[in-house]
Amino acid sequence: MTQLTRLTNNKLSQHKQGVAPKFWHNTVAINLLMVGLLVLCGLGYLGIVNSTAADTFAVASLSQRVEETTSQNQHLELDISELLALPHVNDVSQQYNLVAASNVHYLDDSAAVAFSR
Repeated sequence: MTQLTRLTNNKLSQHKQGVAPKFWHNTVAINLLMVGLLVLCGLGYLGIVNSTAADTFAVASLSQRVEETTSQNQHLELDISELLALPHVNDVSQQYNLVAASNVHYLDDSAAVAFSR
């Protein structure tokens, strides 16, 4: 082979191998970078899981309060219906010596009479 061919083949073999940047030659820096990224991702994951768990506890607490309020509302509605029931009204009216109205007269609203003293 000629000297030109050998030189060209030598340059081609060097070009095919490629030259990595100096940063990539330092495997300690690469390892530290990867560990740093892994720690950063892990901390992000823990933060997301923690906030989700906190929101879950808040929702559970609020749903429990809703159930308690609904139960109290039902009890109050039952108390109201018992107080407005006719037997209870009759008992209370007898307790306070109230009598039923018997002779009721309604004013005629079409009359043009004014009240005077």
